[in-house]
Amino acid sequence: MSNGGKVFPSSQVTVGVSVFQTLQTIRPNWLVLGISDVHPQQGLTDPDREEAMMKRLMIERAQKRIILADGYKLNTAEAYSVASLGDIDYLVTEDSKIDYIKQHWPKGDYIVL
Repeated sequence: MSNGGKVFPSSQVTVGVSVFQTLQTIRPNWLVLGISDVHPQQGLTDPDREEAMMKRLMIERAQKRIILADGYKLNTAEAYSVASLGDIDYLVTEDSKIDYIKQHWPKGDYIVL
């Protein structure tokens, strides 16, 4: 581990106190975030506690939030909560999943693309 935090090679993300402190100083207009799991009731989740904390802070700090999730990540949930669907503005996934989400998931302010 270096001063920049701990890197998870599988997902290419960095976590740790120094990363968390740096994120607290940033207020982006747009956040484009890949997520591990998206569930209609449990929202956005992650299998790792530290990674979930980093993603939660990024979502809280951003003005607009775009979440990227392929079909394998839909209707699944992990142990650690990142955010609710109400905390996001756009959910981007495959065209073949859009109608299913619009018909079967709770209605929200987010837009499915």
